[in-house]
Amino acid sequence: MSWDEALPQWPGANFEGSNVDDLRLDQYDVRVLTAVVGPSEGEVARAVNEAAGLTLARRCADSAELLGAAQAGLGAVAVISSDLVGFDRTLIADLARESVRVVAVNDPLDQFSADRLAALGVQRSVSLGDIEEQLATAIEAVLGRHDDLFPAGVEPGREAAAGSSRISAAGAANAATPTKRGNVIAIWGTHGAPGRSTLAAGIAFALADARETDKRGRTRRGVGRKKTETAGPTTAMRERASVLLVDADTYAPSQTQALGLLEESSGLAMACRAASMGTLGAEALQRSTAQITDTVGLLTGLPRTTRWPELSATAMRDVLDASTALHDWVVVDCAASIEEDELAVFDTPVPSRNAATLTALDRADLVVVVGKGDPLGVRRLVGQLELRRERESLSETPYVVVVNAVPNGRSAQVRRAEITDALAKYSGELGPILIGYDPATAEAAMNTGVAVTEGKASGLSSDFRSLAQLISNGFGS
Repeated sequence: MSWDEALPQWPGANFEGSNVDDLRLDQYDVRVLTAVVGPSEGEVARAVNEAAGLTLARRCADSAELLGAAQAGLGAVAVISSDLVGFDRTLIADLARESVRVVAVNDPLDQFSADRLAALGVQRSVSLGDIEEQLATAIEAVLGRHDDLFPAGVEPGREAAAGSSRISAAGAANAATPTKRGNVIAIWGTHGAPGRSTLAAGIAFALADARETDKRGRTRRGVGRKKTETAGPTTAMRERASVLLVDADTYAPSQTQALGLLEESSGLAMACRAASMGTLGAEALQRSTAQITDTVGLLTGLPRTTRWPELSATAMRDVLDASTALHDWVVVDCAASIEEDELAVFDTPVPSRNAATLTALDRADLVVVVGKGDPLGVRRLVGQLELRRERESLSETPYVVVVNAVPNGRSAQVRRAEITDALAKYSGELGPILIGYDPATAEAAMNTGVAVTEGKASGLSSDFRSLAQLISNGFGS
């Protein structure tokens, strides 16, 4: 059953091929929830009460109360003011999940309001001055044409893509661009510090243009580099930033410190907030990005892991979509856990700490599964690959198995062969890729705040570059 088939059907109503004139509210009793701030709240309540076929079920003070009323099944339509705190993509998705349609009330003098509603995917809105005349008609419209709720193919919980004919030229500059330019590479792996973050940073820099300069737009630890200030993103800057590294680890984010950046704020959380508000576009994403080199940018991770609810699945999808529109490669440093068991004990949807990782894996064009080259690490890696196989959205995604910290030298040939044999049936046609053990190089890179592939040539950097070349070749680049 599709989600629109599950929506409430009023007796005698035939929505197929109907238009607004075919459906009359005076034939039904439609319960309406309102969450309107400011002087117009009373006017909205009066307009609902006076309209034939409408019943004002609850006047909600905030978005939390509105969602609670929707989850309790108290209403079929929600009338929300555009400046309500918490009116974002997540709220719209949660209301859609409860089969509650949305009508917005906006200020016609506020151009940003109309643009934001369009970017959020709200298809029906009423201007403040036209509430009495148009509110009932707008409610009638969303009931009669449920295809207007979301673009074709979008299900409850999956937000409307940014973009609408109603977005002005100013608003369009801030709307997420749907065109896909680059690929998402998710670096995922086992628990036990197999080197996900080190590998993610190394691959990101190796995928960048080899002709990049070493001009740093940051202040590094222990290095007297002058921080480069920019007035704002330029077209040239966006073209040069061909690789974006995203620290989406909600358990142990580390890219900020590993790459020698000052821990001031989370670029990823900033981008997710913009996505939730419907304002994530090229400029907003660029403002959230720490430009490390001319070709590599970083969306820094959470400074405190207790802030993980800010990285919702809703927002992460938009961030990744906007990132692939601007960059050739989006390398995501993921956490190890992908369990969703905590959702099973609740009757209503709740935030998931693993939402950022799960979204990155679901959106990935390639998953790099990392494990450590010791007996315990290999056993954990097998378990992680079994999880990948069991998750439907991951089972069809191309993947590469990487075994990190594998012993080098002639004496280690037997160990390498044993690892390859142990993973043969789990690692696909390509077979596991072995990365040599070189703690000195990794430690030196960490102490100087650079990626392994930024420093001088070594066996470890050579392995990373070979892996990056393999990834690039796999996409025909």
